Amino acid sequence: MRGDYLAIVTIGMGEIIRITLINNPFGITGGPNGVFGIDFLSFGGPLVIDSSIESYFVIWIVVGLAILALINLQRSRIGRAWNYIREDEIAAESTGIDVRYYKLLAFVLGAGLAGIAGNIYASKLMIVSPESFSFMESCMLFCIVLIGGMGSIPGVLIGAAVISLFPEVLRTFAQYRMLIFGAAMVAMMIFRPSGIWPRRRGAVEFKSLLMKAGE
Repeated sequence: MRGDYLAIVTIGMGEIIRITLINNPFGITGGPNGVFGIDFLSFGGPLVIDSSIESYFVIWIVVGLAILALINLQRSRIGRAWNYIREDEIAAESTGIDVRYYKLLAFVLGAGLAGIAGNIYASKLMIVSPESFSFMESCMLFCIVLIGGMGSIPGVLIGAAVISLFPEVLRTFAQYRMLIFGAAMVAMMIFRPSGIWPRRRGAVEFKSLLMKAGE
């Protein structure tokens, strides 16, 4: 599966895992109550992040480091392979790219970044509960990518800002909020299907790859 269908199936798998954890397999997840008593984020020794201000700066530092790492990754051989696969999977495979390997690598990297974010989130709240990772939360992450633009780091940041600020801006129209949000998503898919800030280098890089392969 690929494209939007892959994202939908991934959301479905996440929901299956969440329901499984609610059933408290092997007695390690705490069931619906979750896991309590998680320690504050610590970097060893006396350096413990136990205030909201400190957590705020730590989060932005982690975000900045993740962005720098992803920018360098985009410019690397792995990032170029991902771009080629996104543009045309069959053509990319015909040039010698191991599509299955790079797809699996993308999933592993995404899971690793999600694990880092989850670690910070859990240490801030000192609890991990199934209610924190509902189906709606997964849909919001999907919408962030659709709004910002697939494969675009600035686009994803814009999408995250829009999704975060949207409920606050429409707080006065709370009963119509989901209707307005749905209409906005439909408009995005019609008028800006590639997102607010799409990544435009992919097509150029893909053409250059085909030219090199032809030589």
